[in-house]
Amino acid sequence: MSSIKQGKKVAIILIFISLIVICFLLSLEKGRIIPSHRIVKYSKDELTDLYWKYQNELNEVAEIIIASNSFRQSIRDSNDIDRGISTEATKQYFSEDEWNKIVDLFQKICPLMIMLSLRNGDRVVYINFGLVKEKNYYISTSLYYFKNPYTAERYKEYIFIDSLEHLDGYWYIGENIIED
Repeated sequence: MSSIKQGKKVAIILIFISLIVICFLLSLEKGRIIPSHRIVKYSKDELTDLYWKYQNELNEVAEIIIASNSFRQSIRDSNDIDRGISTEATKQYFSEDEWNKIVDLFQKICPLMIMLSLRNGDRVVYINFGLVKEKNYYISTSLYYFKNPYTAERYKEYIFIDSLEHLDGYWYIGENIIED
């Protein structure tokens, strides 16, 4: 076989593989509550300001997620300890009104994901945001909703954060530095 025909076959295979990868990436993006390009990266200070601006919505959505028996059961059924909300696939676990409040909060604060953790029988909601790139490292910031201060102390052992500081009420800010 000539090298031109082999080159054409290789080109066709590469185009086919590229199309498969593009379709896969588009399918991941399709069901997202907000598109990936809208996910916001917050510094600790910016996240504090965000909390004060949307305090009522954050409290309401955290309580909605904690109260969802079907969402908790889905976590137990999958033998996981936590599950995230970032796509339409989790809509089934909430009423239409509850889901609209979750989507509204996503539209306002643009997180990567809102998680519910059932570690040690606790119910902890945490919200992850995009990574902030610094010189030789990344900074990850999250908001945590702990109904019990003892749970907040215990979670420091389980979550990969460098600091966990009480913000207000049940809310804490977690910050993690990730080496590049």
